[in-house]
Amino acid sequence: YLDIIYHAIVNKQVLSMKYRSFKARSANTFMFHPYLLKEYRNRWFVFGQRKGNLINLALDRIHHIEIAEKERFITNDLFDPQTFFDDLVGVTKNVGMKAETVRFWVNKENAPYVQTKPFHKSQQLIETQEDGSMVFEIKVVINQELQREFFGYVDTIKVLSPQSLVDFMAWKFRTAQERYF
Repeated sequence: YLDIIYHAIVNKQVLSMKYRSFKARSANTFMFHPYLLKEYRNRWFVFGQRKGNLINLALDRIHHIEIAEKERFITNDLFDPQTFFDDLVGVTKNVGMKAETVRFWVNKENAPYVQTKPFHKSQQLIETQEDGSMVFEIKVVINQELQREFFGYVDTIKVLSPQSLVDFMAWKFRTAQERYF
């Protein structure tokens, strides 16, 4: 659906879309005003407006799409595509989500990897500890993509703050441990 969505964006056309999220029991059909296509981890997303709200939709969950010729296109006044992703890892950012300072520790074996391939462009080295481990900070919106990045380093990283993310990570680890033991 890349081609039809791209042309709808360029030509400012409304799309009639049949879409099924992973959480939905069945697909829903609705009008959608597309503004931006974005790729993340080999999956394409379209950002646009539905009933006055900014949403992002994964293209691989679209069941049917067509131009809604009789619908009037609503111009984007919900977000600035040039700055919207500045404080994100990934593509998930709901209305009202604000960037937070996330501090995390990485063991000495993995610290060089995290240092040379940062989680986010805001990443800063805060401290190198005597054992070679490092403490970093990033200023980002806490979303599922960030959490999943951290889970990729599950045994070599420890989130230090904010407390809400520390608590979430601990809860996920307890849940995972219950599955294995």
